[in-house]
Amino acid sequence: MSSAESEFKRLPKIYVPKVYTLELYPNADESKFQGLVTINMALLESTNQIILNAKAIEVISAKVKNSNSEIAAPKSSIVCNEELEKLTITFDTTIESGEIDLILYYKGILADDMQGFYRSTAKNEDGKESVILSTQFEAEFENVTNFKTGREK
Repeated sequence: MSSAESEFKRLPKIYVPKVYTLELYPNADESKFQGLVTINMALLESTNQIILNAKAIEVISAKVKNSNSEIAAPKSSIVCNEELEKLTITFDTTIESGEIDLILYYKGILADDMQGFYRSTAKNEDGKESVILSTQFEAEFENVTNFKTGREK
C-alpha cells in the first residue's frame, strides 16, 4: 500500500457545495492557464480550515466571503499535498458557519496527456496544425478544486 493510500481520508462533511463558478484563462502558446473559482457553499460548522480536492495547480490566493466580511488566507497557509491531491487552506481567524463563498485564484500547466485541462493539436483541411484546448473532468483527471468524494464521483 502506498503512503497516499494509507493516508487517504474523506473530506470533512462540514462543507455542502451548492454552485461552482469557474473561469479559465488559457495561454496555449505557453501551455499555461490561470483560473478563478468561486464555490458557494453552506458551512455547517465554524472552522478556520477548508480542505478540498486539487490536482496539478498552484493556488495563488484564497479568501472566504460571507454577508458580513471577507477573510483572506495568508499565502503560507495554502498547502497542496500533491500525493494525496488535497488542498488545505488555513485562515488566521474562524469562519462562522452559514453560507459562504470560497474564492480561489490559481494557475497551472496545460497537460499533454489528455487529462484535466489539456492541449493537443490537429490538422485542419489545409493541412495546417491547429491547437485545441480541451477538458477531461472525470473525477480522477480534474485539475480544478472541488469537494467531490467517492460517493459523488
